[in-house]
Amino acid sequence: MKHSLDIYLEAKGAQFREINERELDRFIEDVIKRYKKFDGAHDDSHARMVIKNSEYIAANMMKDEKIDLNMNMVKVIAAMHDLGLEHDRETHHLKSGQIVRKEKMLRKFFTEEQIELIAKSVEEHRASYKGDYTSVYSKIVSDADRMNDIGTMISRTYKWNKKHYPDLNEQELYNEVISHLQDKFGEKGYARFNTKYAEDMLNQSRKIIMNNEEFDKIYKDMYGLPWK
Repeated sequence: MKHSLDIYLEAKGAQFREINERELDRFIEDVIKRYKKFDGAHDDSHARMVIKNSEYIAANMMKDEKIDLNMNMVKVIAAMHDLGLEHDRETHHLKSGQIVRKEKMLRKFFTEEQIELIAKSVEEHRASYKGDYTSVYSKIVSDADRMNDIGTMISRTYKWNKKHYPDLNEQELYNEVISHLQDKFGEKGYARFNTKYAEDMLNQSRKIIMNNEEFDKIYKDMYGLPWK
């Protein structure tokens, strides 16, 4: 039988954990707000999507593969993975890692070892990353970042090109979009997936990307194809 003091301390501990989780949620919301100044392919809706996808992958890995994961780490990695865009595009993954290591608020929630895992994960999230992953957390955010339906893939690529190459006409934009998606997600694309949960979605999108007629139907509904 538990002593009343033990019960009281357990209750207080649960209260403190709940408060810390609320504080962590506020921190994550503050991080997401920083995405609003990025381009349309990397705005706050993208950050929320990566968080949602990461939670989905992690939950399934815990259920199906019996892997023990820290869901708070999963959420923070997803939230902070693109913050390096505040500095530049080419090295944003490395800049994101630096931001993680310098963030004092993280030390309220995680150990130094966990923070280093978070930093490594955001550094390894890009599709172009060719090295070995430091941990399963890197695999999760990497997959979550690219786990899009075909409409989202087209929209993100269109918005990115529209902002960075404003002189392109609509036909040139279309050419850039389909070329990029085939290079990245096609049968011989450079994007790799590490979990079956992301691979299932990719296979559905890949069939459309490699079928010009199916791709054009979706693209036309979104942006039109006046030259065809």
